[in-house]
Amino acid sequence: MSGKFGRIGLLASLFALVVLCSTPAQEIKSTDEGKAGDYKGKSYDVKEKGDFAITLTFDSGTKATVTAKGDKKGDLSVAVYPGDTVNKDSKAVGKSDKAGQEATVTFNVDKSGKHTIVVHNAGDANKVSLKVDVAKK
Repeated sequence: MSGKFGRIGLLASLFALVVLCSTPAQEIKSTDEGKAGDYKGKSYDVKEKGDFAITLTFDSGTKATVTAKGDKKGDLSVAVYPGDTVNKDSKAVGKSDKAGQEATVTFNVDKSGKHTIVVHNAGDANKVSLKVDVAKK
């Protein structure tokens, strides 16, 4: 009997972990980097189990690909949110499929405006290069 409850507790704990890791716990501060088409990419120092965010302005009718690549073996993930504020109620328009040393997300921009890109590092401190490619759909 206790084995059954133990497995249920483990599954509940894993579910809670997945939900907490995929949703920002608090408002994430971002830096405005201007227009997505003008963004040339940058490198960012990311703390252990830390994250960073930038805001870019995208034109409607475009398709964007965001790639984060760490210098070290890591556990990076990328998510893109509409607007310039990200909090627990924000809904992502795109997320990377898997975490790793490199994480990529592709999304369509249906409405012109600001989008916030959040890179989360679940591993050790890392230097992360961020690249954004924008093309017409």
